[in-house]
Amino acid sequence: MRTTTLIMVVGLGLLASAMANPPSPPSCEECWGKTSGPCRHNLDYSCFNYMEGTTTCPAGSTECGPIDCQVSEWSAWSKCDEDCGGGFQTRTRAVTVLPSDGGALCPVLEETQGCNNHKCRTFCCAACHATCE
Repeated sequence: MRTTTLIMVVGLGLLASAMANPPSPPSCEECWGKTSGPCRHNLDYSCFNYMEGTTTCPAGSTECGPIDCQVSEWSAWSKCDEDCGGGFQTRTRAVTVLPSDGGALCPVLEETQGCNNHKCRTFCCAACHATCE
């Protein structure tokens, strides 16, 4: 979720100053080569400035903005590390898109849960004179 804060400027002098000196646009973090600017090409990681005198990106590019982390689906649960008496199993997922430009961080990539919590059976060996429970 993205939150936008609106700040009201009191006084015409401050408003005029803010309009004459707008904040610089965000720049791309993943540009390759010596390119930079607030617009990222749609087919590669080269970046461009706005079209002259505008705040519009050139054709074939999109304004950089927050890119949230994206992850794969969960893997299947691993085999339990114990046959009885309580063990653990895990599942994982991988990052498919790294966050950039202030996008949401990646969620947990590994989960663990308990498994095979049933009591272990005791086997008897009458010939061994073992005590059975």
